[in-house]
Amino acid sequence: MTSTAKAKAKFRKTAKWKRFRALMKKLSEGKDAVTRSPLRGGFQLHHMDLCPENYENLVVENFCACNRKTHELIHFLFRYYQKDAGVIGRLEEIMKKMGELNG
Repeated sequence: MTSTAKAKAKFRKTAKWKRFRALMKKLSEGKDAVTRSPLRGGFQLHHMDLCPENYENLVVENFCACNRKTHELIHFLFRYYQKDAGVIGRLEEIMKKMGELNG
């Protein structure tokens, strides 16, 4: 584990982080930011500001509550989005086609 990862893990054990996490769950009405499915017990907060220096800057607008798989998907797609924002439109077209074919 890197020193940055250790620092993040340590911060996530603080009362400040736990209060903020509870607030974010309440503000999201207990729903995943993308899927709108109920947040599971181990839900995560996605930091939209990816600068490590800002990790402890708890600004509501810079976070979204999501389940683990959604969080992984956001990070996965963001790597491609940074290079080519068209990835979102192409994904949407695939989803639409799948919807048409599968009712």
